[in-house]
Amino acid sequence: MASFTQPNDVWAILDALGLNLTKEQKRRIEEAAAMVDTNNRSLEDFLGNTTQLFPLLTADPVTPENGQVWINTTTDTVKIRKAGVTKTFTVT
Repeated sequence: MASFTQPNDVWAILDALGLNLTKEQKRRIEEAAAMVDTNNRSLEDFLGNTTQLFPLLTADPVTPENGQVWINTTTDTVKIRKAGVTKTFTVT
């Protein structure tokens, strides 16, 4: 398969796959890919451009808030604060 200089070059990728698609089908796939890309960027912006879904901490927060989730790297645990109680899950 050919290499591509732009990963979002949807039409070239579809052509290289040898799919028998109309221009309208290719356009719709291109729009869907653009929407996925936009949503992914929105999610990255929402998460603060971090690759971690939950923060990696060496110690638990002093006053965790309800709904807060974090990974304690010292104890290898995932912690969740709910209804004023912190639940602990061991990372295996």
